[in-house]
Amino acid sequence: MPKRINKARRNKFRNRGFVPTFDIGEIYFRPLTPYDALKHKNLCDVSRNTIGNFLGWAVNIRTWKMKDHLKWINDHSKYQAPYEALGAFYEDQLLGFFTYSPAHDFLGVQICYYVSDKAMGRGIATLATETLVQKAFTLGGFGYVELHIDVENLGSKKVATKVGFEPVITYSSPKSGTLGSGTMQVWVLINPAKRDQITLEDFKEEKFEYLALAYQNLQFALASARAMREITDKLTRARKALAGEIPLSEVQDIIEEQANRQERSVG
Repeated sequence: MPKRINKARRNKFRNRGFVPTFDIGEIYFRPLTPYDALKHKNLCDVSRNTIGNFLGWAVNIRTWKMKDHLKWINDHSKYQAPYEALGAFYEDQLLGFFTYSPAHDFLGVQICYYVSDKAMGRGIATLATETLVQKAFTLGGFGYVELHIDVENLGSKKVATKVGFEPVITYSSPKSGTLGSGTMQVWVLINPAKRDQITLEDFKEEKFEYLALAYQNLQFALASARAMREITDKLTRARKALAGEIPLSEVQDIIEEQANRQERSVG
């Protein structure tokens, strides 16, 4: 059951030099636009020591130029509701960015987020997650919300717990970020209005597969690339052997492979 929001406790935040003390009502959310590229750069600059911890795309953020931030923002600004990218702003400063993306099925939605280092620890991630969850339930009509969190990402797990999410299953994925473990936990929060239709047990069945199709396609692509490299290497060595540039002993594997292929074709 979602925990109650202690509004009085989070009504004000301490000043850390990045943004002055502000009310929760002064933070607003809106879709990201290409005009936010500089704001995105500023956020990444102040968070450069940690933003790549669990975000694979941000590992080399120190080398990014303005055009890279513009491309990132431009790509995310093309997202269309209900799978849109939003920014959390205080006045003209970007405090964090959040995206809705497809969940396991059409009944739910996944939320991904990152909050600036200088705004971290002030309840903004919790506030934003609560706000986006309510938006998904009331405006999107979704039956549940997912968070996919690396098991080593203690900060995000803490936010998920505060909002009322529960971990339901783990799965393996490519490591994301410098601290990523490759083991992800799926945290789920069910829409109270849908509890008669969806339960946490639905997510714990063994057949509930979280390995993304994109990851499967990536593995196929990598396997194909490795096969092409092996073929290219064999052709290069065979050409050098025929030209007398290398001894035949270095292409013995190719000779044996060809002999085995001929035996199979004769058999």
